[in-house]
Amino acid sequence: MEAVAVGSLLASGASAVAGAGTVVGAAITLEQVSAGFGIFGQVLNFFSGQSQADAAYDAQIAASRAELEATRTRVAENNLSAQRERTQAAIEEAERQRRLRRTLAAQRAAFAGGSIDPFSGSAGVIQDATVGEINRESRLAEFASQDVISAINTQGLGIQAAGSGRAASLIGEANTSRAESTQTGINQIGQIALQTGSQTSNIALATGALSIQIGSNQAVAVGASVEGTNGAAAGETAASAFSKAAAINSSGVTGLTATATTTAVIAFTDNTVAETNYDLNINGEDIYLDYDASASGVLTGAAVAAEINLDSSDTGISATFSGGNLTLVSDTGRDIIISEAKTQTAEGLGASTPANDNAGNAVNFAAAPETVTFGGQIKLSAEENIVFSGTGVISLGFASDTATIAKDTTTLSTQNVKTVSASEETILRVDAALTSISDLRSEFGAVQNRFESIVVTLQTTSENLRVARSRIEDADFAAETSKLIKAQILQEAGILILAQANLQPQSVLELLAFG
Repeated sequence: MEAVAVGSLLASGASAVAGAGTVVGAAITLEQVSAGFGIFGQVLNFFSGQSQADAAYDAQIAASRAELEATRTRVAENNLSAQRERTQAAIEEAERQRRLRRTLAAQRAAFAGGSIDPFSGSAGVIQDATVGEINRESRLAEFASQDVISAINTQGLGIQAAGSGRAASLIGEANTSRAESTQTGINQIGQIALQTGSQTSNIALATGALSIQIGSNQAVAVGASVEGTNGAAAGETAASAFSKAAAINSSGVTGLTATATTTAVIAFTDNTVAETNYDLNINGEDIYLDYDASASGVLTGAAVAAEINLDSSDTGISATFSGGNLTLVSDTGRDIIISEAKTQTAEGLGASTPANDNAGNAVNFAAAPETVTFGGQIKLSAEENIVFSGTGVISLGFASDTATIAKDTTTLSTQNVKTVSASEETILRVDAALTSISDLRSEFGAVQNRFESIVVTLQTTSENLRVARSRIEDADFAAETSKLIKAQILQEAGILILAQANLQPQSVLELLAFG
């Protein structure tokens, strides 16, 4: 608006002088000449008032510098997006002030302070003063931008240092974990807590009578044991090892495995022809009923074992005979319920191992008839210490109401599969080793995920800093070219106006001289 007013005044003055110049040869009055110079006087008064505006502009520039300095401080404290907005606003304000001062630079350089005569100043002097003013303002904006960039770089270095420190910490943790895992692989792979109890009692588990804890996990209460689907007569009583193991496995104790087996080793003496009425029943199935050895021949232990195996699908019991002993086995932990009746007490079944039944009574097959129930044994295994408590502990075949099965020192390197029991134990230790490896992979995976998270964070921060720096440093060539053209047009217009102003007084003086 001020530039337009100046141009209007100059145009008015020029028109007045030109009007005076068109009446060459005519009488020129003093009032006309005075009017022409009066308009130029107004122009001089206008530009002399610019010295007061300079102080205001300088104050604005100083305020912009202060704002930029404050922005530089806030960049290190606030988030990057807010800093970019405030920095951009400060830079735009500085550019606005620079554009405003640039439009008036030529006029102020020519007229301010009276150091240059408005009627004798050359276009070259005006142009040099204008270019110097523009360069000065550009340097101010450049210095402010460099301050902001320096603050951004400082913050970026701080973020990178923090990220590097966190990465170093994670690397240290990974190395420690790797060292520990290596030690685990050498000394602990395949180690488990493993123990097999003695013969289970004939007392079923009640709800809450047994609690089991694995390692540092929460203790879990075991539910009541219930009769199996094959029924109590088939050895799946609620008090059997079969039912108790099922109750433990269904209780949800993480990392615990319970298995049950029942084994009874009983001496057997062949039934001679003297035995005329022999009965043998196992788990509700008649193996022999009223067997007459005098008519059917001598009854040997091998024949009895073969006969028992014929009914194993119903009884759940398999039998072998060796060295005068009949070995009965239930792989699922069913009770082995044996009923025997005979006329020759010295023949048939004899001494047994275990020597007592599941109620703690001594076994005596010499008496006839005799019914004996052998309970199974429960094997517990886990990768960590097993701690169990409650009144139900004794019914599992362990010594007291509170017991701990500690993790052993046996590793996979010492295992073999030469026997059935060794093979079963090897399988348990392989399972434990696989679980250990899985846990270790989980730990490494967690560390790797944390690495990836830090890498992504650093990449995002780096990208944000790069974009912020680009917005400050890189020029918008289209916008800057437009600004340059505008400035050049204004500069040329100012030079032309001043040149015209230098010529008009000479014409007036010539007219006065001829007049």
